[in-house]
Order: sequence, then structure tokens, then C-alpha cells
Amino acid sequence: MSDFKTSVPLRDLNLDEYTLENGNHLFVIADGRVANLVYANGNPADVMDMSFSVMAFGVEYLVKNNGKLENHMLNVPLELDHQVVRLKLGALGITFDKQTGEQKNYTKQFFTHE
Repeated sequence: MSDFKTSVPLRDLNLDEYTLENGNHLFVIADGRVANLVYANGNPADVMDMSFSVMAFGVEYLVKNNGKLENHMLNVPLELDHQVVRLKLGALGITFDKQTGEQKNYTKQFFTHE
């Protein structure tokens, strides 16, 4: 992938932009490592806003599903995490492609929402 790298860093030290042969741009956060550990640099406001957004959407989910959920610790539904990411990226003017089937299968190993 380094053959396509056109600029580093972009915006700060943890975001790299690659321009692909077809002209599309690929943004890689934290060299592809665990972004919340590398990118946050001490929980700055731009990361905390996403955490608070997930919490707010989680409360809305609880209210909408009142009486339908089991009485124990619940994971935030993955769809809410995805909604926050879409909103944040949209606010930054960043768009992204949909995952391929192979990419979806790969990422499933990291999520154990039951």
C-alpha cells in the first residue's frame, strides 16, 4: 500500500491519505492499529464527542425498547456504533465505501456482540 501514499501526515500525525490508481482516496487511521488507543492521545474532545454520542443513542435505544430487553448488562448494538461513525465522518466531509464480503467476515472476529 505504501506505493500509493501521497501525503503524510494529514490533519495530524495519526491519519494518512493514500491516492489509489483509480483516483479514490483511502484514509488510514493510526497506521491501521487500534485507533482509540493510538489516535485519542488522552481522550481529546474530538474522541469524547463520539463516546457521548454512543451513550446518547444507547439511552434512546433503551427508552424505545422499554420492557422488551432482558434485565442484565447489555452491549450497545453495533448499528448504533456504525450510526455514530457515519455521522462523525459525514460532519468531517469524509465518505467511505461499503465493505466487501471478505472484509465483513474479517471484522466479525473482533465483535462479539451477543
